[in-house]
Amino acid sequence: MAKNKKKITLIVISAIILLAFAPAVLSAADELIIDKSDGSRGEIVHLLEPFDEEGTKISPDDEFLMPFSTKQTCGQCHEYARVASGWHFNAINPEVTPGRAGEPWIYFDKTIHTQIPLSYRDWDGAWDPADIGMSPMEFTKRFGIQSPGGGAGEMESEIPEEIMRQYVSGKQEINCLACHNGHWGQDQKEYALQIARENFRWAPAGAGEKSTVSGIASTMPDTWDPFFPDSGTGSPPEIEYHDDAFTPDGKMLFDIKADAGAQRCYFCHSTALMNEDTEKWMTESDVHMASGLSCVDCHRNGVDHNIIRGNEDGHPENPVSSQYTCVSCHEDGRLGAPIAEHKGLPAVHFDRLSCTACHSGLKPEKTTQRVKTSRIHQLGLLHNDNREGAAVISPVFAENKDGKIEPCNMVWPSFWAAQTGENVTPIDIELVKTIVRPITEDTDELTEDMAAEILSLFAGSDKVKGTPVFVTGGKLYKKEGEKLISSENQFAKPYLWAIGHDVRGEGDALGASANCQECHSTDSAFFFGDVEVTNAFSAAMPEFKKMFEFENVDPAYTKIFAGSFIFRPWLKAVMIAAATLALMIILLFGFKALNRTVEFLGNEE
Repeated sequence: MAKNKKKITLIVISAIILLAFAPAVLSAADELIIDKSDGSRGEIVHLLEPFDEEGTKISPDDEFLMPFSTKQTCGQCHEYARVASGWHFNAINPEVTPGRAGEPWIYFDKTIHTQIPLSYRDWDGAWDPADIGMSPMEFTKRFGIQSPGGGAGEMESEIPEEIMRQYVSGKQEINCLACHNGHWGQDQKEYALQIARENFRWAPAGAGEKSTVSGIASTMPDTWDPFFPDSGTGSPPEIEYHDDAFTPDGKMLFDIKADAGAQRCYFCHSTALMNEDTEKWMTESDVHMASGLSCVDCHRNGVDHNIIRGNEDGHPENPVSSQYTCVSCHEDGRLGAPIAEHKGLPAVHFDRLSCTACHSGLKPEKTTQRVKTSRIHQLGLLHNDNREGAAVISPVFAENKDGKIEPCNMVWPSFWAAQTGENVTPIDIELVKTIVRPITEDTDELTEDMAAEILSLFAGSDKVKGTPVFVTGGKLYKKEGEKLISSENQFAKPYLWAIGHDVRGEGDALGASANCQECHSTDSAFFFGDVEVTNAFSAAMPEFKKMFEFENVDPAYTKIFAGSFIFRPWLKAVMIAAATLALMIILLFGFKALNRTVEFLGNEE
């Protein structure tokens, strides 16, 4: 009996210990098995049970079919919150280091003469969307079309009118398939269309190959319930799964790849000249792409999606970010990369220039050019050419925070604002539309008289706190009496972001074939090219700044130094002649000394 009691006591104690440590053991097991690689390079088959956003399993026999949720479906194996901490999704988190300034979102509206860079990251020169009165839901509707989801798309709205709309449309979850679907049927244009219709909940499923989504959530009343839909009014979103979407046991087979190819990246990360010649076959690709590399060979990440940006300080939180830079591969020929020898190139170039200064982006010309990008000009959407979008100037060679000159894209901000002391704050964009459009509705032009009238109307509004001003062309305009006066202002400075691609090879780099004068001449575009300044005033004369104004170099010294290259061939000829003469003199006296030595030895004998 005593033995039985001891056994029972031992079993109870063991059970208590097991229950106490079970969560930790299971958690460790989950991380080991699911979110941590075991070392295999083979691909994992993603045969999954689909779940809707409420966590309910989807069956093809359901009376009301719902779209599968990436958060719930992919979240069966991957920790969604961990993925959401990655670079593509964490801009809304103020605790995340903003890092080097990147391409902003541009709120562009030519009817109100506004072109203002936006970002949830604390980048110098970019405004938080809330600064122009844009809620996260409005941000998602406007910019979510070329976004992988998450971030602002999943923020809970605090605006009463939007709370019900968010229930109708759903949240814009992280769209894992946008980057990782290897199937040829993944259609990001369809995804953009679903976002434009406010079908946020349906967008990932609608863009994939397994289903078709119809209907427009934006037409539905606030009282519409997507989980118990009725005919009602409007055009309710509906999903129809294709016959081969489900396996016999009710699962879905997803073609998930860690690297689904550069085409997945290009939908959001393409850049082209703003001209007629934009056919793919007329342009050269990045030298890395042409050599067989893929974007993720350099821009790597783990399950946390903390993607490496390419610059050495790109991610302080990522310990291996410095291992995937230009230098890390091309200094010692890592993985067969060509070693960058730079024979004869003075070392000062490596102190003052980034690798991209010579190897990336457009080559400098006498005048900067305009380019269009996927996210700013909405490229790839039903052959959209959008030549009237924001004016992005490129390339602009500018000094970065490390003291190195690098190529950049640039945007001159243009917006209506209120000035209080030294501070300038954009005016709510909806108020701007209300006041500006009646003045400019019959014309695309903006004159100084029209701007003065608009500023007077802003001054009469109790919603504008401070002195109304207009920022454009690198200047701040305010009304003084009946006239507009302009002044330099820090808030009117251009927004610049570094260019990483397309990368040009050795033979197409600046200064290739030892041509120093490509940069070091008195009229070189690299130092003395004209940088366009865009101005909203239609009557404004074309205005330009010189490239050296952005490079933090002394123009006089640079001009004199460049001038020295004119005489360098002469100097080289003189030096060669002098060296030859000196050598001949040395040889002459050497032979004389040898002759004297021979004579001396002969006399001794």
